[in-house]
Amino acid sequence: MVGIGIGIPQVIRNELVEIIWRQDWEMDISIPGVSATGTLPNLDTATVAHGISTSARFDGTDTREAAISKPFGDTYSWILHSQPPEQDGKPLWGSFPQWLAEDSSTTYWITGKPGSGKSTMMKFLLQQPLVRGCLSRELGNLRLLIVRYYACNAGTALHQSFEGLKRTVISQALDLYPELTLKLAPRRYFLYQVLRATSSLPHWNTWEVVETFKALLS
Repeated sequence: MVGIGIGIPQVIRNELVEIIWRQDWEMDISIPGVSATGTLPNLDTATVAHGISTSARFDGTDTREAAISKPFGDTYSWILHSQPPEQDGKPLWGSFPQWLAEDSSTTYWITGKPGSGKSTMMKFLLQQPLVRGCLSRELGNLRLLIVRYYACNAGTALHQSFEGLKRTVISQALDLYPELTLKLAPRRYFLYQVLRATSSLPHWNTWEVVETFKALLS
């Protein structure tokens, strides 16, 4: 099947999708042209990753972030102070740089009234070298993956759901590390090898999103 190439009739394409999208399907490395590591020949990984990343996105994925106003100068620089000011002997907020530097599983929770600037602060923090520097300090041979998702009550169901978050994270991970494509989305990678076009990739089912997200977390 690897050598079928462009021009596959729709009925054959549908049959391929039905077979490959069975939940128990695994890539058979004994297929001619597939290496022992599961890689496929003559494919530009970046092109495939971009196509699959695009398929994971949904309408308005970037709408919320684009609508967030650009932080003005040092408006939010106070969050980067290692020693927050105190009131009655207690810090007014937890030290964000300290939290970044610690090996902790706790969440740094930023809360406030609607319109108080929470999303704007997050957009500001994502642009700060300090954040990347602190997170990279103890990585060793591991690679840093910084992704973002802005939930939006005014958007569609995917803008307000865990599935939308997962698809956004998957898309950004593939954009940042295209070489992960075969491990995260082997079905789509293989189908692209056959069809040579990402426009024919099927819609994402919930179980496939979960499968790919688990692969990413591993």
